[in-house]
Amino acid sequence: MTIIYGLGNNEPKYLTTKHNIGRLLVESIAKDYNLTFTRVKNLMIAKQDELILAYSCDYMNTSGKFLGEYLNFIKPEDLSLVVVHDDTDQVEGRKKMTLGGSSGGNNGINDIHNHFKSIKVDKNNLIRIKLGIRPEMNKNKAMDFVLSPMTATDQELLQQSKKIIIENIQYLNHSKLSIIQEKFNKK
Repeated sequence: MTIIYGLGNNEPKYLTTKHNIGRLLVESIAKDYNLTFTRVKNLMIAKQDELILAYSCDYMNTSGKFLGEYLNFIKPEDLSLVVVHDDTDQVEGRKKMTLGGSSGGNNGINDIHNHFKSIKVDKNNLIRIKLGIRPEMNKNKAMDFVLSPMTATDQELLQQSKKIIIENIQYLNHSKLSIIQEKFNKK
């Protein structure tokens, strides 16, 4: 089973901000697959066979809590968990796929790591898709731009990322990850 989990904030004023690019990507993939989201407690879930697309009905900083509850409920045997989120360390238009690693200060990833203990998932097996949102030459603190509206460059990044994921969905697992990772990390 593959779960692609898009991070973001559910409050209407944040829905089209850079901070929500992970959630927007998951929603866009669901649209292309003609899937409908259904609310399951505090998550929105769309399913097709062994693929689950999901995002939280709350804030990014509580992403792990609701994901943990859901995983404890469904108890998947073989899980590939892919988390899509904004990355303030990369400039707009850049994308990177990694396996494991630290949170890099992302509170949503921190919360997911904190809840992995209760769901018996190794944080080193977490596949992360990090979408760059830092405006070029911007040295400001992340909070100065993460809640700003998405730009045309952000929208283009979202579409490029979606295309790679859809064309290579079968490689979103630990044993074949290098195939899609190579395509994703190409500059």
